[in-house]
Amino acid sequence: VGGGGWGPVTTSTLLSTGRVLPRRTVGTVNTSELIVSLGATSGFLAHNGGQAWKWPVILGLLIGGVLAAPLAAWLVRVLPVRVLGVGAGGLIVFTNARVLLGVVGVPTGATAFVSVVVGLAWVAGLVWAVRTEVYQRRLARLEAASADPESLCERAR
Repeated sequence: VGGGGWGPVTTSTLLSTGRVLPRRTVGTVNTSELIVSLGATSGFLAHNGGQAWKWPVILGLLIGGVLAAPLAAWLVRVLPVRVLGVGAGGLIVFTNARVLLGVVGVPTGATAFVSVVVGLAWVAGLVWAVRTEVYQRRLARLEAASADPESLCERAR
């Protein structure tokens, strides 16, 4: 209980299905993470009474979370689902590729090369997602304008 991988995996999986709104996905996962964290913290407190806690680390994580939460809420509201999914999924793959390759025993040079390739693929995926969103929005505007010919005439004036 209380592992660090559950939230990112669940968030990116739910986002990739496209069936749940991004803000609902993030809100649901964050709420369940809060409950899991409270349970894990209670267990640690019951076990050692907080004697082994490293307060600078705890404060750093707390401050980072407080600062990141509003930014994350704003990004989820502003970014399209496709861009959010590619961004979150790519970030998870990029940050964990090195660890996974290290566990398997891949040499450091090859790990660095794979990390660069994964990073470039992630950037390419983000570019594709943004360009697709821009294209679809332009197409929707053109279709809406062609459905109302008078608006085209007004714009031409």
